[in-house]
Amino acid sequence: MYELHQTRDSIHRKACQHKVSSAIDTMIVDAFIKADGALKISDSLLDVTEHTKLTDGIYQKILHFDVKEDEENLREAQKILQRIESRDLYKCVCEIYFTVEKDKPITLVNQECEQDCV
Repeated sequence: MYELHQTRDSIHRKACQHKVSSAIDTMIVDAFIKADGALKISDSLLDVTEHTKLTDGIYQKILHFDVKEDEENLREAQKILQRIESRDLYKCVCEIYFTVEKDKPITLVNQECEQDCV
């Protein structure tokens, strides 16, 4: 049982929390938020019937949707998904860790990015 837990923990840290996986997750969320105005993705959360129709095909639908001139957000969503396809992923500028104590300030991993992060 201990070995099983160690293997699962190792896979989770190496694959699920990998920086590339996190970047792609963030980019997909950004694209879905931008495309929501035109495709009404969030409306399917309230309607069970519509929610069951929401599949992985939404990614391809956004990517290949015929965008009209007034749908700038949808065009931006397509650009984000095209960046994923071409592996032009978001880059991590810095990491911020917050302390539990109220009196202590934010601890930065990279002190050089202090001005950019705060």
